Amino acid sequence: FSVLGLTGAGKSTFINIAIGEPKVHTSEGILSCTHEIDKFQVASFPSPHRIFLVDTPGFNHTYLEESEVVDKISNWLKDIDFRHLKIAGIIFLHDITQPDYSSLNHAILTVQMLSGYHSLRNVILTMANWSNSGSGVVEKRKKRLADTEWGNLISLGAK
Repeated sequence: FSVLGLTGAGKSTFINIAIGEPKVHTSEGILSCTHEIDKFQVASFPSPHRIFLVDTPGFNHTYLEESEVVDKISNWLKDIDFRHLKIAGIIFLHDITQPDYSSLNHAILTVQMLSGYHSLRNVILTMANWSNSGSGVVEKRKKRLADTEWGNLISLGAK
């Protein structure tokens, strides 16, 4: 699975939790810390297949132009056949504590482009940092995302 989202959404932290050890560098601040794409095996996943999570630079990156981030992800996905891997889907992380959705729209269009516009059934939309927001705030932002920014993705099959 490729893990995508805005800078600071918690992509690298999510991967560290999923793989069970802190292999991925994370940042506590708002500055981007992932500059290159890397894959990490989920060792304890009960499957006959090897499962990897792919860490990607965040959209609205501190040091890279948006087009550079998209090119890095696109090129990595194009070269995936040479690595004998198959991307099973995209996990799109959004930090629920972030009230500003201005950068989110471009990221969502990129997710559509990378996964194909016609079917997004292998795209998982998820939110991070629930514990840092009150339940009322979380529910309002969750509803807003489903009704607006994520609405088109959901209508095309994203979950």
